[in-house]
Amino acid sequence: MNNTLLAALNIAAIFLPSLILVLTFRGFFRALIAKLLGDRTAYNEGFMTLNPVAHIDLFGLLLIIFVLLIIGGLLPGFAHALLLIALIFMGVRWSYEVPIDTSNFKHKKGGLVLISLAGFIGNCVLALLFMYIRKYFPFGKLPFHAIDPIASLFVAVVDLSIFFGVFNLLPIPPFDGSILLSSLLKPSSYNILHKLEEYSLYILMFLFLFGGVFFVGISYLVGLLKSILLLLVF
Repeated sequence: MNNTLLAALNIAAIFLPSLILVLTFRGFFRALIAKLLGDRTAYNEGFMTLNPVAHIDLFGLLLIIFVLLIIGGLLPGFAHALLLIALIFMGVRWSYEVPIDTSNFKHKKGGLVLISLAGFIGNCVLALLFMYIRKYFPFGKLPFHAIDPIASLFVAVVDLSIFFGVFNLLPIPPFDGSILLSSLLKPSSYNILHKLEEYSLYILMFLFLFGGVFFVGISYLVGLLKSILLLLVF
């Protein structure tokens, strides 16, 4: 087994469990918030659970990884972003959409705001939890060869949680930020949402291909949020 393949397997062994945990907790937290707001749809359909089977679209997740790692490896770097965007808009998902019926919310306006932020808040909660675990985990009692993989797993969960939390606040479909934007806009401004939805594919393509400032901004926000959460770890 060559070094490149071994390194890829090591990364996958850390990345996949971390990603599955992040997506599972995110789905669970959205279902929990929806139930607290008065909608039991996700609860009744079995989404208020930490069982990954209820949240992870294994076929979609493996397809995305296969396309990006195998097919994407044969293409130039910028094509990876195009492949991911194409898969998303073809309906390929790495997790199932949590079913939410906003008509059941006790307070619809406030409920829309909270449910649009549920994924972000859930990501922050999970990141903070793993920051605490990493700080107080008894690494000294582990076998030497197990310390680095476990520490890397904690770091990956934190980083992926924060990244998904920030990235999903983009105010364009299919991201949570579009729901937040719709809840804040006046009905007379809904044509803005329709335009964003109509051109969302092209907007994403532009951001991925030519948005150097966009990625710098995302990186800055991820780093800022991580620093803020670290202040809460004592």
